[in-house]
Amino acid sequence: MKLKIILSIAIISLFSCSTDKFNEKNQPEIFLDGIYYQIQKNTTTYLDPIIFLSQGDEEIFVYEEIADEIFQNYFWVIDGDTLRNYNTKIKGYGEKDVEFVVVDIYGDTQSASLTISIDDCVFFDRLCNN
Repeated sequence: MKLKIILSIAIISLFSCSTDKFNEKNQPEIFLDGIYYQIQKNTTTYLDPIIFLSQGDEEIFVYEEIADEIFQNYFWVIDGDTLRNYNTKIKGYGEKDVEFVVVDIYGDTQSASLTISIDDCVFFDRLCNN
């Protein structure tokens, strides 16, 4: 029991005295640059956000594997339905209203949106910027 108390005090003092490298001054800027989509012949549309972290001269592309570490929340809104995935896919023909929303660890929100028109005989790649 004494060991747990001592350990708890040590951890609390460590966090309260340490310099926070993720404070707002040192936080890299997040750029939600757009949405990449690819429509397959079977009308499955694959969606990926295009997000970069920038700090000084350095810029890195944000992959799904690190998104949970740097974002508080992210989700897609597709025709009014919310999907909580980083990469997603949709099926069907017609026009689809697509929006990707990302919230950083400080609560700042960015979004990118577009309308995708899916014909019955399509096969192409597109890069859509807002």
